[in-house]
Amino acid sequence: MTDFDKQMEMVLYHSDEGDVSVDAYIADESIWVSQKGMSEIFGVDKSRISRHLKKYLKQVN
Repeated sequence: MTDFDKQMEMVLYHSDEGDVSVDAYIADESIWVSQKGMSEIFGVDKSRISRHLKKYLKQVN
């Protein structure tokens, strides 16, 4: 286990309606969620999340 892993805290996100439940991790004031989790939170297909992440990473590199 890395030092980063030891600093992470797991939380469970629930929507107000109760129809979305996603595991999230908090570390260094950042929230980490899988692409599948992001797609469930925003109600879109996982491929859409992937496209946005690729576009963002292309811009910052």
